[in-house]
Amino acid sequence: MAMDLCPVRVNILLRDPEQAEERLREVETVEEARTSGDSILRHAVAAVPELSAVREWVRARAGVVMEWDLCGNIPIVLSAPHGGKAVLEGTVPRVDPGSEIDPTFCRTSDMRTYELTKGVVSRLWQDYGVKPCYVLAKCHRKYVDLNRPPSRAYARDAPSAALYYYAYHTLLTSCISNAGPSPLLLDIHGHGRAATSHIYRGTIHGRTCSLQTDIPHGHPALAKMASHGRWKLIPHHGIRENYDINGGWTVQTYGISSYRGTNAIQLEFGKDHRLNDDGIANAAEAIATGIAHHLGLSPTNGDPMVQK
Repeated sequence: MAMDLCPVRVNILLRDPEQAEERLREVETVEEARTSGDSILRHAVAAVPELSAVREWVRARAGVVMEWDLCGNIPIVLSAPHGGKAVLEGTVPRVDPGSEIDPTFCRTSDMRTYELTKGVVSRLWQDYGVKPCYVLAKCHRKYVDLNRPPSRAYARDAPSAALYYYAYHTLLTSCISNAGPSPLLLDIHGHGRAATSHIYRGTIHGRTCSLQTDIPHGHPALAKMASHGRWKLIPHHGIRENYDINGGWTVQTYGISSYRGTNAIQLEFGKDHRLNDDGIANAAEAIATGIAHHLGLSPTNGDPMVQK
């Protein structure tokens, strides 16, 4: 599980490729890497025959196949696992194992959720002078599904995909750790349903977030987002969510019942909110406004260096 990766120092292995190379040179054999204290290194080496392949992957791809900021200044974490478009070199696309093994298998991307999440980051800085921690995937979902458990996330003969998967979740774990006590995690997705204006909340029926039944949509941030953006956010009242779109691996893994008291919410955006620039801009503004309301932030009137 992702929590096993907490001891990994992301700034050594991922954020700085030169330091990563230096760290990897210290390991002389595959067996030594397998017993290393660095969990991400152990997982990667277990999936490849030669340590040189791990060195090359880190050297060539660190910081390229995903985007992140671990140094936010508010207790907010944003993630977007399915918005990438890039090819993940050195791997193969996932194959549908059949509905009996994985009834939710999907290889399509959540188009433009990367841009939507980046828009939220920009609006928070421009309007309120604050920065969330975030991690955004850049590679296409057909290679790695970052919102699935490892056993169903990537092809078994895809060592780069394994490293990519554990790198992403190591970064997300670090984001949550750096965001302070009881942060709010918003996991941004897109759905392809006919109701293109609808947005669906996913908390596993309240198991990943402390929902308040006396507040519309169960959380003050969501209530403000919905009212500001005039969203059709489902459910409006109560805890029960649509059974097939009620939260995935990410919120299950990091939500309040399992990890550091994090309130984790999956948001599934319809096409109206993410497939055109106006929709993205309006949704990003609504999300930023909801976050600011939740945190009690005031607008900075165009000066991002001042938070009133």
